[in-house]
This record gives sequence, C-alpha cells and structure tokens, in this order.
Amino acid sequence: MPRSIAEIETELGEVRSLSNRYNVDRVRLVRELFAAKMLYCFNEHPELVTVSWTQYTPYFNDGSECYFSVNEQYVNGLDSYGEESSEYTEDMPTVSDGCRASVSEVLGDFERDEYKEIFGDHVKVLVTRDGVSVQAYDHD
Repeated sequence: MPRSIAEIETELGEVRSLSNRYNVDRVRLVRELFAAKMLYCFNEHPELVTVSWTQYTPYFNDGSECYFSVNEQYVNGLDSYGEESSEYTEDMPTVSDGCRASVSEVLGDFERDEYKEIFGDHVKVLVTRDGVSVQAYDHD
C-alpha cells in the first residue's frame, strides 16, 4: 500500500532533522580540529604569536558573480611580502620560513566552505596561542 502524504512529510522532516544535526556536529568537529592543528603549530614554533586573515564575499565584482574567499594570511603581523597588519608591532619576533610554511600548511588543510562555516562571512580572524577571535570586517 502506498504511503500517505502525512507519512512522507513526517519522513522528510526526520531526514531534515538528521541533516541539521549532522551539519552542527560536523561544524563543531571542524572547529575543534582547526584549533588543535593551530595549537600544534604554536607549540612547534615558539616564535609564533599571531596568525590573522580576512575572509569575505565581495559586494561587487564588475558584474561577475561574487565568491567567498579567504585572503592573505599575516603571521606575527606580516604577510608573505613583509606588509604589516594592524597586529604588527616592532617587538614581534621574526618567524622562520619553516614557521610560515607550517602555518600555510595548517590553513591549507581546511576548505573555503569550512572557513565560512566556522568563522563566518565579512570577518577578520585572529588566532593566538590562547584561541581564536572573530571580528566584523568592513571592506569595499
């Protein structure tokens, strides 16, 4: 005998509930793994003080579709070209190429969608040995 509309709607609700619980658990686990990998990086490189970046979906792209992106990382306040971020201070330790490579490797282990899910859109992320802070980020 075929299922009734009520039975089908009940099953659909159950499937959606399972999917939502899975997504919540997955995001929580990815967030925990991110923190664990970054802490490992801080422990392996005592000179590492901060890692930061901005991430957002541009508001305009000359008529083309706009895509979320994770932007240049700053390690101890400097990007890979030596440009300073707002976290940079003169007394920040210089990091080795190995430290910068380790940070890049850790950050590269996570997918763009995971960054958006765990930190959000239009934000600046700052990671220190003590944890992660996320602030709203205003951009053009």
